[in-house]
Amino acid sequence: NLTHEKETRPVQQNLRFQGQYLDRETGLHYNLYRFYDPDIGKFISGDPISIRGGINLYQYAPNPISWIDPLGLKPCARDIDGLRTGPNKTVVRVKTKKDAQELLDAAFPGAQKVKGIGSQDAIGVRKKNKMDQFKRNDGKVRYRKDYPIDSKTGRVYGHDDPKGNGHGSLPHINIKRADGTLVRIDITG
Repeated sequence: NLTHEKETRPVQQNLRFQGQYLDRETGLHYNLYRFYDPDIGKFISGDPISIRGGINLYQYAPNPISWIDPLGLKPCARDIDGLRTGPNKTVVRVKTKKDAQELLDAAFPGAQKVKGIGSQDAIGVRKKNKMDQFKRNDGKVRYRKDYPIDSKTGRVYGHDDPKGNGHGSLPHINIKRADGTLVRIDITG
């Protein structure tokens, strides 16, 4: 019944989280096109795809440290994919305006905001101009937030629902993808 104590020595491990490679000389983590500084939690050079990766060119995105969701309440890949590739009139439901904004930002970073109707019921030329601005086909992703509810009708301002499809019964974000497809985030809470 012999026992042997096994001697071990430390092994230098240069691979870091998310496939980064540790440059021991600088202490930075290499990510193919730029370096990440783990001490400050950001890249030290701008994103090579510019603002298409988001407005903060130095963020670590998606950040697997802060992008955690143990309860499953945050935007998920399925919802993001539904907005990005789903058919016309795809609707994704979330509980809060904050959740809706997070989902919008995750699915379409850098999307262009177009003013919605707001708390005043737009009619005639004013309503048509807002719709034309939103639906412009120039290859850009556009969105508009329709949040305010008319206390008289219980519906979002400017949404009388003549087709009876329920659009406008909840606050929502309308999104026109770059290919012209219209999708929506409904806010249920």
